[in-house]
Amino acid sequence: MYCEKRIWENFKNGENKMDFKKIAGRIAQQASSVAKQALKGNPEIQERLEQAEYLAKAALTDEPGKIDFSLEEVFRLEAQPQADAEDFYKTALADKKQYLFFGDTNHTDTTLHHFFFGEENARRLVEAGVKHVFVEYQPEYQDIFDECAAGKIDEEGFIKKMQKRSQEIYGTAEKIDNPIAKDMLESHKIMARAIRYWAENGVKTHCPDDRSSFSKKDLNALRDTYKLFYQALRFAKDKGTDKPVVTQRLMVSYIFNSTVRKDGSAKKPQNAISTEELKKMGEKANALNIMKKRMDDDKKLAKTIARLAGDEKSAILFGAGHGDRQNGLGDLLGKEKVLRVNLHSSPEMYAERGDILMRRKGADYRAPDYVHIVNRNKVYKAG
Repeated sequence: MYCEKRIWENFKNGENKMDFKKIAGRIAQQASSVAKQALKGNPEIQERLEQAEYLAKAALTDEPGKIDFSLEEVFRLEAQPQADAEDFYKTALADKKQYLFFGDTNHTDTTLHHFFFGEENARRLVEAGVKHVFVEYQPEYQDIFDECAAGKIDEEGFIKKMQKRSQEIYGTAEKIDNPIAKDMLESHKIMARAIRYWAENGVKTHCPDDRSSFSKKDLNALRDTYKLFYQALRFAKDKGTDKPVVTQRLMVSYIFNSTVRKDGSAKKPQNAISTEELKKMGEKANALNIMKKRMDDDKKLAKTIARLAGDEKSAILFGAGHGDRQNGLGDLLGKEKVLRVNLHSSPEMYAERGDILMRRKGADYRAPDYVHIVNRNKVYKAG
């Protein structure tokens, strides 16, 4: 609390644009030193402290290519007009705009899916007169969604069919070690309940994300990208985090700690990858090309959504990148028709993405209308 207050005061006073990271780092080091003395002789707690220290160092490293944790972005957000989530959505859904776009800012952060498909939000959409919900799934999954909506399969049946369909689409390559698999299964259960509840109340759930332009090679490249994500998650889990999510900071930390150990001073992660392996993986995944294809598909996607929605009120849950740019869904569906809210599980997750898409934003970047910090139950006007 003292740390936060100290940094906030410096920020408000504009003291030469204080280096927030260094202030936080110094205070954290002092606290660590005190804790070490107090906990001397307790191996279990000492080990946990070392894990925390490791993650703190990863967060504060000045290695080339490292993206800083942006406290400035958090403070800037805190200064914006804000409201409780329940009050905000009552107003937002009563607005004349046809589409409420929920931007999923991190596909590995299951907190966001838990919120969107959770009972409270599911009920909120029904009460507001929403008739269509569009989610980022391919049409190949639509028949499974429809079976769930009709009550022909339960939650377990929904999960099994979804897993089998994914194997059919992406192939049966080696199994990926996914540290958040349990969280994702829980997300699917919550989603199945929401699909059924919406159907009972006249709301159709659609899977409009047509990837027919993707070749088998493209789909395999996506799988390789996910594999790298999950390796980074496993790395974080091994270091003691309770619920890691893929962030730019984690990816850089994982890659740095996996591939750079010139002095041999630290132990590599159990699933370390060499620089050569990383290069091969990057070339194979061709992530930039895949992302371009995804964004190019937005024109077709917008037409599909508009056709299925007609003039009825609709909610959309897609990756925030589909909305945070010119000629994204926010523009293609009509600026006057779309209200965009980006979802973040916490201020820290907002700051992670803030570094990537705000401080380093390109000419085509379009900030959302609002930012919802889920763990605070607050929605902020995006500055």
